[in-house]
Amino acid sequence: MSLLKDFFSRFLIAVFFSVTGLFLAWYSRFTLFVLISSFVLLGLREYASLVERGGSRPMRLSGYALGLFFMTTGYLGPLSLQHHAVVIAVGALVALKAVHLNWDAHRDTVNDLILTLFGSLYVGGALSFIMNLRTIHEMRFDVVTHRDYLFLLPFIGAWAGDTGAYIAGNLLGREKIDAELSRGKTVEGFIGGMASGFAAIYIFGSVLRFPVILSVAMGIIVPLVGTAGDLFESALKRRFAVKDSGTFFHSHGGVLDRFDSVFFALPVVYFLVYYFYIYRT
Repeated sequence: MSLLKDFFSRFLIAVFFSVTGLFLAWYSRFTLFVLISSFVLLGLREYASLVERGGSRPMRLSGYALGLFFMTTGYLGPLSLQHHAVVIAVGALVALKAVHLNWDAHRDTVNDLILTLFGSLYVGGALSFIMNLRTIHEMRFDVVTHRDYLFLLPFIGAWAGDTGAYIAGNLLGREKIDAELSRGKTVEGFIGGMASGFAAIYIFGSVLRFPVILSVAMGIIVPLVGTAGDLFESALKRRFAVKDSGTFFHSHGGVLDRFDSVFFALPVVYFLVYYFYIYRT
């Protein structure tokens, strides 16, 4: 498939899912919760399938429940409830890893617990920050716009970076970054992704009347962490020898393929916004 046809196909699919998703997201806080929770469950299903290829046995139902638990804490609020849930889960993950390294008995069971908890944090914990961004918008941004745009910021930044990297890499890519990290990533694509991600976030930040320092910081950091998320998911797929994590988005792949950069960008965007608009006030 040519670059133009491939891009056009991806564009049509992206428009369809974006329009449908925005309708549900803007209809009410509850429909946003249901929409994102659906993606959490689909993403965790794909993650469990990947892990099972490596011979492990993640606890699927427990993973789904934990993912929905993070979503529920974000939905119910207050913001501190979600913070506590994530911190406790991260602490539990570190403790389990310490047990795994120092205790030979039931090693496989502990490993399965680690993989289950990590997956719920990686997918459910990350996406649950969308609900927190919705809360901050209601608290601080209603005077700017009554339509909730704030939760879109990590998606726009991450996906603008992905698109810029895709176009620049295909048209100009020559110098490979590192074959072990990703066979298709080029220096030119990385620069294109950084530039497009920065521009998208800076423009979007101007619409929301962000301080210049916040727009610049996000414009630099979000494309970087988005790229890290993309590379992390590529490493997962390479580890388990699969091309795409799923086919939910057709030529875009599965939920993990489409949200890989967002998983890393969302917490960063949330805590930067939280610092500037909640913590400092």
